[in-house]
Amino acid sequence: AAFTNLTVDAVGAKQLTASADGLASAVSDNFEITKKPLTATITASNKVYDGTTVATITGRTLVGVILGDDVITNEDGTATFADANVGDDKTVLVVDITIIGIDAVNYDYDGTATGTADIAPLTITVTPNAGQTKVYGDADPVFAYAFDPTLISPDTFTGALSREAGEDVGTYVYALGTLEDGLDNYSLNLV
Repeated sequence: AAFTNLTVDAVGAKQLTASADGLASAVSDNFEITKKPLTATITASNKVYDGTTVATITGRTLVGVILGDDVITNEDGTATFADANVGDDKTVLVVDITIIGIDAVNYDYDGTATGTADIAPLTITVTPNAGQTKVYGDADPVFAYAFDPTLISPDTFTGALSREAGEDVGTYVYALGTLEDGLDNYSLNLV
């Protein structure tokens, strides 16, 4: 006799027994049904640069669950960007996700997932100090400025503000010059 489409409802050690009127019973060899491996993907929120790798999970998707099985992820897990710097489609790694549901015992899941999200630059407003001058013929001074909000520690500015070209007596417009943070984690807005 041939049997097709046999199903077993749970993992573990199994043995099949077949019997029919007038025929001797048959018992299969022992076999093991192992847990089906699952993977997962996540979606994560984009964020503005804050100097940390902390990411926020907005969605979780299990890959490999058999249609009709009751298996979902818990709302747990820790998500981190690969690094804290600004960038698009940055890898987000998640650990410690657990699965729940009646059929969760039939699956093997390592609790990890990946996704992507963006880290956008933090906008910093740079305001040159009022009343800065120089005497005709002298070298330009180092132009003082204030900025808001503060940079994320330990970030610092390098370079200096500059001004439009010209040496005649008059009023000149400031420029960002060489002022930068070195990592492009900030968008500088000069007032």
